[in-house]
Amino acid sequence: MTPRHPLTIAICGLALLAVALPALAQPKGDGPRGGGRGFMDGHRLEHLALRLELSDGQREELREAFKARFEAGAEVRQGLFDARRALQEQIHTASFDEAAIRQAAGALAALEADMAVERARQAQKMRQILTPEQLAELEEMRGDRQRFGRRGPRGRGRGFGGPPPVGG
Repeated sequence: MTPRHPLTIAICGLALLAVALPALAQPKGDGPRGGGRGFMDGHRLEHLALRLELSDGQREELREAFKARFEAGAEVRQGLFDARRALQEQIHTASFDEAAIRQAAGALAALEADMAVERARQAQKMRQILTPEQLAELEEMRGDRQRFGRRGPRGRGRGFGGPPPVGG
């Protein structure tokens, strides 16, 4: 089928390009995946502060704790990124090498364990800052997240209590 209106197709292409270019020009940011979300962006910390009714002192203590963890974890996050890439390269090489795949998977597992320990340390720090009532509310929030996914009960995409998609 040949297009009858090449000018229409060209205009549609330019419109699509005009919409896509600003999104591509955005800075990468400092988040773990380059999204600019950082260690605990203001929006998420404010949401936590409102839900848990944090005092100004608690809010500042948490902000500092999250910031310290984020900065200290930069090397581990980069290591995880590199280890995942190395594992994928081993999986998809032209020649199958089980030992190399197991070695790459083991290196990734060790880094994942390091990150899990750091998350547990952060959780312990939070438990020291929050009151028993705030801890109970935080546990309720965790339960909601497990039931509904990151976007809550009215979220779109993931959520609604089902398992996360494969690879996500």
